[in-house]
Parts: sequence; C-alpha cells; structure tokens
Amino acid sequence: MNQVIVQEAKAGGAQETHTPRVSTSLILMILVVTVLFTALAVAAHNTPYFDFDLTIAHAVQSIQQPLILGLFYWVGIPGYPPQVYVEMVAIIAGLWIAGARWKAVSVLFANLGVGTLGTGVKMLVARTRPSPDLIHVVNPALDGGKLSFPAGHVLVYLTVLGFLMYLLFQVQHRALWQNIVLVVLGLMIALIGVSRIYSGEHWFSDVVGGYLFGIIGLWLTIRFYEWGSHRFFTGKSKHAHPETT
Repeated sequence: MNQVIVQEAKAGGAQETHTPRVSTSLILMILVVTVLFTALAVAAHNTPYFDFDLTIAHAVQSIQQPLILGLFYWVGIPGYPPQVYVEMVAIIAGLWIAGARWKAVSVLFANLGVGTLGTGVKMLVARTRPSPDLIHVVNPALDGGKLSFPAGHVLVYLTVLGFLMYLLFQVQHRALWQNIVLVVLGLMIALIGVSRIYSGEHWFSDVVGGYLFGIIGLWLTIRFYEWGSHRFFTGKSKHAHPETT
C-alpha cells in the first residue's frame, strides 16, 4: 500500500512541474517573426517613414463614414492612460480575487514585462512619429513626437488581449458571453492597427512592427503561464485515497 502511495505522489509531483513542450514548427515561426521584426526595426531606425507609409496613411484617413470613424476612435480609447492603467489593475485584481492567481500574475507579466521590453525597443529605434505637415495627427505632442516604432497600442492589445483570448479558448463548454468576449477581443486586436494609422500617431510600418513584436510577446506570455501554472498557486488539497484490499 505504501508503494502505491509513493508512486501516486511521484506521479503528482511530475504533473505539477510539467511544462508543455513547444513544437518545432512554432519555434521556427517565432524565429522567423523575430528576424522580420529585427530587420524592420533596423530599417525604421534609419528611415523616418517609407513611401508606402504615406500612401497608406492618406488612404486610411480618406475614410469619412461616421460609423467606421467612431469604431476607430472607440477601439483606441482603452489603450490610452490613465484608463489603460485602471483596466489592467481591474483585470489583474479580478483574476486574483476569483482565485486565478497565476493567470493574474501572467497578465501582469504581459503588461509590465513585455511592455517594458517594447519601451526599450522604442528607445533604441528612436523613430519620430508622423509629422502634422504630412498627414492629420490627432495628438502631435504624444511622447514628444517620438517613440513611434513599434506601435505600443498594437503591442499591448495583441499581447494582453491575445492572452485573455488564449485563456478563454482553454475553457470547455464556453458560455455565450464568453464567446462574445472572444469576438470583441479579436476585433479590437484586428482594428487597433488601422485605428493607430487613422489617428496619425503611427505609420503603417510602426503598426506592422507592433503586431510582429506582439506575436513574440504573446508567445513569451503563454510560455511563462504554462511554465508556472503547475508550480505556483496550485491550491491543491491533499485528500487521503481510500484504501483498497
């Protein structure tokens, strides 16, 4: 009987520290994305904007339909301070109170960890934002007209909201409201890039950089979550197994 208990304990311990293996194809994809992002970052450091950036900005800003313009406006609002800080605190606190504490820590990692990396890249690339002399710019004073690459809104949306989508995809038999949330989050991620171009606060290449770095950030966040999900805040209770004869 003691041998059975020891075997069960060993099996349980192995499960608690198990981290899902990453497929070779996924690793290759991340490597390709990293190379593309690095190449684009170097190009952005040396070029204030590309010809296609200006062409795309003019095309996006030529849209005049009120419904679409309102959608661009509202999809970008959650990413500005101070509301973005309130939203992050609310999400993290909500998950923590609900008992999903490692999920809360992982959201914090996505926001602070990946966000800090993004800020570091912005400072290294040191690209100026679009000039009001070239296109319409909603807020020319944003970050002193600097730190344009990569687009921060896009990076945060893809990393944080993408991670929340990942968590929802793990739920079996999702309720209707959960599916609605999935759709809303997906639309926000898809539309935030166009929204940043329409506001004139980023070039198309900044947005592409935000999506590429966001893919890397989302992957790092998921790996961080999977690494610690069986190690921290497991909340396991030790129940005695009924003896068998």
